[in-house]
Amino acid sequence: MTSTPKFEHWLEWKRVCAIEKCGDATASSLGDFARSRLSKYLHTYGGDNLIPEYAPMHSPKRSFMNLEASMAETWVAGQRLREDRKTYKDWLFDRLKQCKGTPSGIVESGASGRIRTLAREIVSGEGLGLRTKDGKQRKGLESLGAKRGDVDGGGCSLEDLLPGVALDPSQESFVRELEELSEAAAVEFFEMMPFEKRAVLCAKALGVPFYHDEVSKLVGKAKSQTSEMYRNLLGVKRLQDYTAFDESLGRPRYSETKSKKSETRNEQGQLADWLAVRFKDEDEFFRKVVLLRVVEKLRENVKKWASAPENEARILFSLVEKGNDQ
Repeated sequence: MTSTPKFEHWLEWKRVCAIEKCGDATASSLGDFARSRLSKYLHTYGGDNLIPEYAPMHSPKRSFMNLEASMAETWVAGQRLREDRKTYKDWLFDRLKQCKGTPSGIVESGASGRIRTLAREIVSGEGLGLRTKDGKQRKGLESLGAKRGDVDGGGCSLEDLLPGVALDPSQESFVRELEELSEAAAVEFFEMMPFEKRAVLCAKALGVPFYHDEVSKLVGKAKSQTSEMYRNLLGVKRLQDYTAFDESLGRPRYSETKSKKSETRNEQGQLADWLAVRFKDEDEFFRKVVLLRVVEKLRENVKKWASAPENEARILFSLVEKGNDQ
């Protein structure tokens, strides 16, 4: 039976930056932990469909190195890999001030959340179809586990942003406030969106490929430019890589000294930056969750907008019914 890592093992890893630099006892303990958790979650979400190529991941060292890579991918901004690894570690250990339990258990819980996310990404990437804990095929992730704000095949869940932490009744007021602010932000941003950007977001929400001739006609762009318009609209390539803020930046990814026209009228359509300015006094976690919720609400808004009988974008619904045939 795999033993639980001691708190001093986590502290050593935090201090030396990587498992490869840790002593044998720490490397073995953390490696066994990562291997057992990754194996558990891979089986939970992938069932018996896991392909043999993932066997190397089950070695202790490789399992933890994959965990480190997952942390870095989530937090990296530009080429600042080492700093952002430390940023994630600081966040992981800051949970000690916010959660109840033993120090080792609290840190372990946060790391488990990242391993769970990694397992989901592996299974989803292989097209294996996520499964529920009882082994049944998932028809779609729900609630905190729901993949939100799908961007070019990416996306993450509220559970991913709350690794190992479940919402309790005392947090209900926070959730209500978040929903209200997200709803207001989505409405305001939607009003600033021109027709073509609403249309391209609606096409994405309905699953109509950007290369379809009717999409090109609606947005007034060549097929090769439509995907770029969509990415520019959100301001991020994939929501799970959203790092508009970190400890050293503390500001929007793009300079706030850019033209007043693009900042106030949102002519460039950068949702991430617009939200960064709007919620500049909130912490990073809050901004990330708001971004996810606003994207989800915008997708709902554009579908409702496009469904109006007089709207040219209504043709997108017809394409879905016809199976997106050209």
